[in-house]
Amino acid sequence: MTKKQHLVNGKRKGEDLLPKLLKRRGFTLVELIVVLAILGIIAALVVPSVTGYIRTAQEKTHQANAQMFYTAAQLYLTEQEVNSAQSNNEALSKALNEGALISEGYITDKEIDADISFAVVSTAGRRYVNVTYTAYISGEVVVYINGQRQEDKQP
Repeated sequence: MTKKQHLVNGKRKGEDLLPKLLKRRGFTLVELIVVLAILGIIAALVVPSVTGYIRTAQEKTHQANAQMFYTAAQLYLTEQEVNSAQSNNEALSKALNEGALISEGYITDKEIDADISFAVVSTAGRRYVNVTYTAYISGEVVVYINGQRQEDKQP
């Protein structure tokens, strides 16, 4: 190639483009505002759905924990009846409320993240355990009795 082929109007190709690129150093204020507006719209659409997923996950976790405590308390009660270690409903209730499920190895203390109370009752010659599991989800008090969520009853 000859030198003439590289020159256009006395300048090399792309030579007049370089000063234009060097002069433009950043984004204009309008461009920045448009980008921020788009990001704000995206955030407004995404944040509520993510918050909903988090709340749903918390509810499912507490539901599973409430069911686990109920099952563990039933197992404890059954084993105590078989072993006849404690025959008194009040003594069984007290043992459960004082942490018998943890000390006997039915559950670990890491699983407790709510207020839990136990009551052993007798009906028609059979013993039952009532487990009340109170959780706090997003500032709302949610109560599970025997592993089932109790719906708020409006007056």
